[in-house]
Amino acid sequence: MAYSLQKSTVATVVGLALMMTLAACSSDQRDNRQVSGDESYLNTAPLSPLNAPSGLILPVQTGTYDVPVITRKGDVGKQLDIRPPSQRVAPTTGGVERPSVVAPTATGALDVQSGTDDTGLPVVIVRAPYVVVWERLPPALTKLGMTVNDRSRSKGAVEVTYKPLSSSDWRALGVTDPGLSGGDYKLQVGDLDNRTSLQFIDAKGKPLAQPQNDALVAAFQAAFSQTNSK
Repeated sequence: MAYSLQKSTVATVVGLALMMTLAACSSDQRDNRQVSGDESYLNTAPLSPLNAPSGLILPVQTGTYDVPVITRKGDVGKQLDIRPPSQRVAPTTGGVERPSVVAPTATGALDVQSGTDDTGLPVVIVRAPYVVVWERLPPALTKLGMTVNDRSRSKGAVEVTYKPLSSSDWRALGVTDPGLSGGDYKLQVGDLDNRTSLQFIDAKGKPLAQPQNDALVAAFQAAFSQTNSK
């Protein structure tokens, strides 16, 4: 009799535990209003200027990696309601497909000018975003007699081989021969927000001289005006 009672008690306990487990697993996470976890990050001290000891000279600051100061707005931590929207987007019927809008400056001429990088070395500046220039570079380079061998968008690097064009080809472009020597070059493409820099580096690792760089400005201006994205 005692054995039977003990067996019944064990079965009851196991059954209750199973029911509690299933109830916990079946709870709707959409009812959670607050984020769970530690909120100590909200008490993080704000950034403060770096104070150097007397006699120590800090490197010159460029501001490139400065962390912007952002004014906090709205609820944070436990006050933030994390529930998803209750109003679902209803499916529509009878929709009309529309062609995608072509990105600005994906076609037509681009403004090109001469410039220098942070170290004073000459570069070609294209007044267009990096993503636009990157897509339009291959046909423009081909127009200038440069064969693209390899390129990496993440590194902003393009490997090209230049074969000088004939005089008639340069006349067709409407520019003079920049006098660039034939051979392999690395083109470093830099992202300057709404502008893009182009710097040619020869096989010896040396950037182009200022006169050659300036001559390429007119060449790229003409090449971009006569080509579109790839």
